[in-house]
Amino acid sequence: MNKSREVHSKLLAIIFFLAIALSGIAQERSLGLRLGWGGGLSYVQSITESQDFELILTPRWGGIILTGLYERRVPLSSGSWNWYYGGGLHGGYHHRNNFIGEGFNGDPPYINLGFDLIVGIKYRFDSLPIEFSVDYKPSIELLANRNLLLEEFAISFRYLIFQD
Repeated sequence: MNKSREVHSKLLAIIFFLAIALSGIAQERSLGLRLGWGGGLSYVQSITESQDFELILTPRWGGIILTGLYERRVPLSSGSWNWYYGGGLHGGYHHRNNFIGEGFNGDPPYINLGFDLIVGIKYRFDSLPIEFSVDYKPSIELLANRNLLLEEFAISFRYLIFQD
């Protein structure tokens, strides 16, 4: 098994076990798509009435990145609108040569680890089990590439799997 597939398999196993662990908590959960730079799959697990944990799985530059975020929700004037902020970590792997859209040229993947911040606004429909959000998620990579990434704006659409 090549290094890329090995790392990919380990990340998927971590995601699987996190999902099982979080699914045992009787709180609201939602799953959907995050569209934009740094997009992918988004899973949100409510911890309390004002706190969430979000996992974002992002295919990027020929690899995969998993981000875990702790988020605080603050209600706006209507109960359907909330703004949120928080932070967390990301980890994964990708190919250095594809950073600016070039081909892979056979270069091996490299490990990516860093910190993330997030701020956004979220709307939950009263009559449908759907929510959408718009957010900004800057991050800093600490290993091989050592970058400050400021371009991660996204729109997410999620289906409420379990709702109180």
